[in-house]
Amino acid sequence: MPLRPIKALPQLYHEAKALKPDLIICVEPLTMLVGILLKKQLKCRLIFDVHEFFADAHAERSSWILRPLVKELYLSGLKALTRRAHAVTAVNQEILNQLLGDKAHDERCLVLPNYPVKNVWDYQCDIPGALAQLCDMRFDLIYIGGLTHNRGVFKILKIATLLKAKYPRIRILILGKFHDSKVEDEFNRSINSFNLNAVIYYQEWIPAEKIGLLLKRSRFGLWLF
Repeated sequence: MPLRPIKALPQLYHEAKALKPDLIICVEPLTMLVGILLKKQLKCRLIFDVHEFFADAHAERSSWILRPLVKELYLSGLKALTRRAHAVTAVNQEILNQLLGDKAHDERCLVLPNYPVKNVWDYQCDIPGALAQLCDMRFDLIYIGGLTHNRGVFKILKIATLLKAKYPRIRILILGKFHDSKVEDEFNRSINSFNLNAVIYYQEWIPAEKIGLLLKRSRFGLWLF
């Protein structure tokens, strides 16, 4: 959608209401606002599908001094939204524990691992031009996830430095998005200072259905959510 997420909510509400659904599955915290309203008006069932640690990911964009406060505020709101759902699914038990505490094992909760989508490994899948060069290569490790200090991207660079001494032809692909330009600048400086230009390859975030194009070219994969 070209609209900013919060501005798209009215349109989402009207389009969803016109469908008169019996079941609504929300996969983002903001969409839960629409889901809760439709649940009340249409008397439909509401499921909150939580696929990441939303509060942690949001807090990572703040300065270190504000990070704990931002996380607690976001988490409080998230817990309030979660309580309004008829059922909650998550990609791991830890997410449910964070949101629901002692009620994380209730019958309305379900751990549903986030496996790759259908045909994600299909070699006949269309290859975007931006990925053509990477899809002709093989990698020893591919990391997919947020690019922050907390997610460990700089530890990967240090590990690459150690491995390069023994395996000079090692290749590592880092796939993700920077939310802080200072972290991105530090990342680029580290690659230069550690002399990793021939070791580290970087690709911005791509659609989930295209991730398999890259993962199947790796000996190992780190997919963090």
